[in-house]
Amino acid sequence: MVGVNLKGSIFRRLADEEVVIPHLEQALYADNWPESYDIKVDLGRHTPPPAGEIGWFYPSTHCLMDQRRLYYEIHPEYRLLLPKEKFPMSSIMSMTMGTAAHAIIQTQLSMAGKIAGPEDIEVRFRNEERRCRGRLDWLFTRGNGTKIPVEMKTQNSRAYGQTKEILPSWECQLQVTMDGLGYEEGVLFLVEMGSPWQMREFRVKRDEKLLNVIYEKWATVLEMVKANTPPDHCCTNGSSDMDKCRAKSVCWLAEIPRQRTGE
Repeated sequence: MVGVNLKGSIFRRLADEEVVIPHLEQALYADNWPESYDIKVDLGRHTPPPAGEIGWFYPSTHCLMDQRRLYYEIHPEYRLLLPKEKFPMSSIMSMTMGTAAHAIIQTQLSMAGKIAGPEDIEVRFRNEERRCRGRLDWLFTRGNGTKIPVEMKTQNSRAYGQTKEILPSWECQLQVTMDGLGYEEGVLFLVEMGSPWQMREFRVKRDEKLLNVIYEKWATVLEMVKANTPPDHCCTNGSSDMDKCRAKSVCWLAEIPRQRTGE
């Protein structure tokens, strides 16, 4: 490790109030690595939800989605008609490598004692009032024994270099997750997937106004589902947004035959 001032680096990061990075650096630079160790990859987030939670909102995908698309995503009849999303090989590989990176970092922090136990990894929550369910990547144990929720994201080097602020979708996801687990503060932990493997933290404090906007939208959609009345269109017929939407077959394309027959 020639040229690495480990102590100075860790103290500097602690002074910058970083939560995860200084302890992860210390764990990675430590000389007490075992001969080998197992890395557990939890694929639970890719499995279908329990029967009682089908049609619930999920913070990683539904916070910024338009009302009409949400309507079709959670409607008990329409959601069954939506085609399964197909991802290109590059996206599948990116998601797979990102999942592996999650597992490696969770393992390192567990070995360092900064994740208390398996119950603090992939922490589930359900909010019956909001009809929302989700999972948190891990709970990080600070020096004073308190825990703080951490959500990890990965990006390729180009995207990482362009990301100077937390993305709106990330913040919304973490806000809803923090609320579901009862925390006032959390960390969005960003990792560059490629050399030089940089890391960045965004501290997130509870934003009541943002949560209200999300929850009010979800409540409106639930009322419209109950009334079996879709919200206004969120895109233009024939637009590129319509072409990319997986709900187009039950939305615009389903309306075109009725328009032609004058219904």
